[in-house]
Amino acid sequence: MSDTPPNDTAKRTLPNNGFWPAVDPSQPPRQHYQVINAFSEGPLLENALIDAMTSVNAALMPWQAKKEQAGYPNLAILPVPVWQDEDTYHRLYLRALFSTAFAKLLEAYPDTDTSPLNIDSAKAADSYWRDATWAVGEILG
Repeated sequence: MSDTPPNDTAKRTLPNNGFWPAVDPSQPPRQHYQVINAFSEGPLLENALIDAMTSVNAALMPWQAKKEQAGYPNLAILPVPVWQDEDTYHRLYLRALFSTAFAKLLEAYPDTDTSPLNIDSAKAADSYWRDATWAVGEILG
């Protein structure tokens, strides 16, 4: 198990909607480092992340609209609760995004080697769906 991100992932930043940050496919949240290597070749990861942006952004749209109406046009200037650190929403967003992408990829490619995780693809996909749902829920409050 590696605690460093792999070097052979997609090489471009994926633009987002302006409120949420652009996403670098080569910089997943730490808990995703082990599985990213399975999908690092070709456009699979980028396409899954773009699809995940659509899903996660749609789930967060009412929350985003309230923040924008309150005068916060992007996540970078949004104040966070005093008990959270300044990167909380960004971290949770990336967790939701990468978890959604990996769940979709594992479902689409069930023969993917998930042996570093010591679980089968179906269980890994379920785990990533739960993680994505949790992260979105944490943002929504």
